[in-house]
Amino acid sequence: MSGAGTPAEKPASETTVEVACYASMPQFDSSILDTFIPRCRRLTQLHFGRIVSNPDAPQAFSENVGFNMTYNLVEPGKGNALHTHPSVEIFIALDGKWEIAWGGRGEHTTVLQPWDMIAVPAHVRHSYKNVEEKTANHIMTILCGDASITWGPDVVAEARNHGVRCTRRGELLGFWSGEELQEEAGAETEEDEPDAYHRPMSNPEMARHVRRFRDGQSLSVQAKGSFVNVSWRALAQGETLAIHCSPRAVDVLLVVLEGSLLLTRQGGELVAVTSQLDSVRVSAAEAQGILACNQLRTPCTMLVVESQMRAIAGRQCGEWLVAGVSPTSTMDALPSLPRPLP
Repeated sequence: MSGAGTPAEKPASETTVEVACYASMPQFDSSILDTFIPRCRRLTQLHFGRIVSNPDAPQAFSENVGFNMTYNLVEPGKGNALHTHPSVEIFIALDGKWEIAWGGRGEHTTVLQPWDMIAVPAHVRHSYKNVEEKTANHIMTILCGDASITWGPDVVAEARNHGVRCTRRGELLGFWSGEELQEEAGAETEEDEPDAYHRPMSNPEMARHVRRFRDGQSLSVQAKGSFVNVSWRALAQGETLAIHCSPRAVDVLLVVLEGSLLLTRQGGELVAVTSQLDSVRVSAAEAQGILACNQLRTPCTMLVVESQMRAIAGRQCGEWLVAGVSPTSTMDALPSLPRPLP
């Protein structure tokens, strides 16, 4: 683990608003099996949920909201290994260009420009890679429901070649204190990782799950009684927004993509001052009283994540969780987006 500092800061006057400061969050460099493979090394910051093979990693926020959320800082040319989840996984390019690959061997690809996003459906094998030539960059992930993972062909064998002790399915052995070893590493002489079912998906099909920042379209992932809406909002110099939420929302997350965001209550009480890559969790019940303001001379752009996912926290949801990505929804069509003050 690298990095230090307090992972989350709470305003003293209100526990329903929390700020995760990027600069003070810990970074984990061995959080999951594939990070032991040189081409997959990266630093991970955990906002919500748990890291599959490092359950002692602290999350930045005090409450679980039903999905895992991470930032990943990745060097040029590196990324993660092919894998599948039993749930939808959303990727947002926080900076730089990112190649998203999918298919049995990652034969299909698309490139996300800064702030673009994609929702990869459950059981679609996929990976990401930083395709910038010189700079390390960040990609944000949101994984709905259960955090389990199935690795693609040869990933477990490649990790073992780099000295990792793990089970046939890639579960790390002896990684944290007090772990009971339930399977010995290297016990199998045949295939290391079962070539589990993965859902095939064509380029046109996946294109419906991509949102480009330049087009201003929001992304909605929906299930029975649960949802995550992700959209962007830019604030001009001096612009103030009142945060309005859908009646069904439980949590609202604001991620500062550029600039600085000042949050106050309508009575003028200061809630938080945030900078680039800081994030703020606001209880939907309290959001109506929060104002967001850009007081700098430069633009401020934020990502708005509105959700009701707590009912499925940690559950296997592959049978019913659907990537309900609306190809026609726009930012203005979402009643839950912040609106300019009159």
